[in-house]
Amino acid sequence: VSGGVLTFNAVGSATASGAGTAAIARLFKTDGTTMVMEGLTVGTSGTNIVITNTTIAVSDAITTSSATITEGNA
Repeated sequence: VSGGVLTFNAVGSATASGAGTAAIARLFKTDGTTMVMEGLTVGTSGTNIVITNTTIAVSDAITTSSATITEGNA
């Protein structure tokens, strides 16, 4: 964390189990079921979670190119 901004390192990719347009992002613990944060913005630039394409088809590889969360008072 620097200046109230949490920047994620080494964000992996995942395979889509559903299809649609990415609208929000959620963070889960490594158990894959316990959500720790929701309502993050997602898009191809200028969002909390930056992915390569917001139009997603079943079995697409979803790659996160960057991720940041800014503390509310920063």
